Amino acid sequence: MESADARNPAAVFAKTAAGQQEIRQRSLRLPPLPRRLLVLVDGKRTVAELALLVPGHDVVPLLDELMAKACIEALPTSVGMPSAPEPLPTPPPPPPPAAADPLAGLPSPAYRSAQQFDMARNFMINTLEAMLGQDSRLELIGQIMSSQGAAELRQHHAAWETALNGTSMGRQVLPELRKKLFAVL
Repeated sequence: MESADARNPAAVFAKTAAGQQEIRQRSLRLPPLPRRLLVLVDGKRTVAELALLVPGHDVVPLLDELMAKACIEALPTSVGMPSAPEPLPTPPPPPPPAAADPLAGLPSPAYRSAQQFDMARNFMINTLEAMLGQDSRLELIGQIMSSQGAAELRQHHAAWETALNGTSMGRQVLPELRKKLFAVL
């Protein structure tokens, strides 16, 4: 059984005894971001999920730092979430025909609250920043940010999916991200 690697989006890490002690005693005096990531490591979340929880930051060097300080350890690959498939050697299937509107099954935008609109807008921005970095897709992020309601925000859905589908990590987690977005969009 091979150990997980911080560069593998499906890898799962757990706190070591030293990591649990660090949470209680702060003896290593970790900076805020590595400490936050250490708190988030739970033996269940994948690297891709952890990346979503610290948007705008590359979690790979942070996880490497925590491993170097013996605060976390990689779990064997068979222990990870079963929903995170191994990367396939073949390209992903083509998108469905344009006639199949993925938003067709959602409630009318008029039935979405202002809070749900804000949640959807923030989710789209955070996922783009987490998967692509803060300086990528600035035009799309600006368009999402300036949307004035759920109907206008839905116009940016296809560009959001295309941007995330452009990364291997994004392709792996897109079905789950889509489900979460559709709950509020």
